[in-house]
Amino acid sequence: MIMKTFSASDWDEEFRAVFARKVSPPTCTACQRSGFYGPRKAGNRLYQMCKFCGVYQEADKDPVQLIATVHGCHQWPQVVGAPYIWWVQPFESRYSCPSCGSEVEVSSATIKRPLDDRDHPWWSVPQGMTFAQARQYWVEHGQPRVYL
Repeated sequence: MIMKTFSASDWDEEFRAVFARKVSPPTCTACQRSGFYGPRKAGNRLYQMCKFCGVYQEADKDPVQLIATVHGCHQWPQVVGAPYIWWVQPFESRYSCPSCGSEVEVSSATIKRPLDDRDHPWWSVPQGMTFAQARQYWVEHGQPRVYL
């Protein structure tokens, strides 16, 4: 996985480019897929992540390969014909399901990354869309916004 270190100001610029100037969704630097990769924020944590291959990188830190999991409870959402993937850090052994609240053992919920499963429905997501095309695609597929 080859990724350059990025700073908080790099993150700010990427976020503004995608969500303010509405440039085309960026391509993941690890798997080269667009539509699943981009800047994200959780609390004070600024990071970029790909929901297709699971590469994750916080500002000023080295990239990490996340683990793909699916709890699959009755409330678990679907995204473009496949269960939503909950990505976890390599050191995590369990998490609380965001849908039902149950404790989930990572070892029993681990699945193949979409990148490693050529039959995964997310391979059908069009590549190289403009921001407007991506927004329309995701809204038509049940998401309220550009997915990234």
